Amino acid sequence: MRARYTAYAIGNVRFLMDTTHPEGPHARDDRGQWRTDLAQHCRATSFEGLTIHSHTVDDDTERATVTFTARLTQAGGDVGFTERSLFLRDGARWKYHSGEVVDAPSE
Repeated sequence: MRARYTAYAIGNVRFLMDTTHPEGPHARDDRGQWRTDLAQHCRATSFEGLTIHSHTVDDDTERATVTFTARLTQAGGDVGFTERSLFLRDGARWKYHSGEVVDAPSE
């Protein structure tokens, strides 16, 4: 998760595409348009911090979850969120499949 957040922050679109699971809802067949859309998002967003709250790994099902809060702004407004992300193993690599917005855990 930290690597993907950093990739967004520095605009490493190729890494984001390569670490997105091909069966996930964010994967796109038109890689050129996907690349353009990701790059635009990275440029329009200020990435101000990441907090990892929890993670789980189930090697038997090759599934992992990460719950995190991303602190972001766009056009001066807060667009941060807390998400529980699902990662699936794709060969030797974990790839982001999908996520659901959740309430931030109390800490």
